[in-house]
Amino acid sequence: MDKTVVIVTHDLDLAYEFSNRCILLNNGEVVFDGRSKEVLKDEAFLKDNNLDLPLMFRKV
Repeated sequence: MDKTVVIVTHDLDLAYEFSNRCILLNNGEVVFDGRSKEVLKDEAFLKDNNLDLPLMFRKV
């Protein structure tokens, strides 16, 4: 059974783990629409859009 579930979250670790597609907004505008696994590892892109790298990818 194919289902679509829409989750709105600021938890980027959750988004990385449980989503295939990610739509990111910055100031109400779509800045990314695509594969979660691509964008949520892109530290420069996230920083440009006032987002932090998910905890799982941060260097300790």
